Amino acid sequence: MFSDNCESICLFEDYIVYMLSGSRQIDYSMTSRTMAFDINALQWNEEILEYAGMAVEKQAAVIPAKRPKMHIQIRI
Repeated sequence: MFSDNCESICLFEDYIVYMLSGSRQIDYSMTSRTMAFDINALQWNEEILEYAGMAVEKQAAVIPAKRPKMHIQIRI
């Protein structure tokens, strides 16, 4: 489903964080929107991702919502 040339897969909020900080990350509350995150194990569900043609490695790092998300890059 997704191209092998795709570097990563992200939601809109993740994209904004990435553009501002250069860091690919998502908090636990946002992962639930993907329907591919196991909230009990706190990790991406490989079976669902595989079915959708998405690699686990292409998903953003999952972080707690309270953790600071980024340092804004100078280039912005």
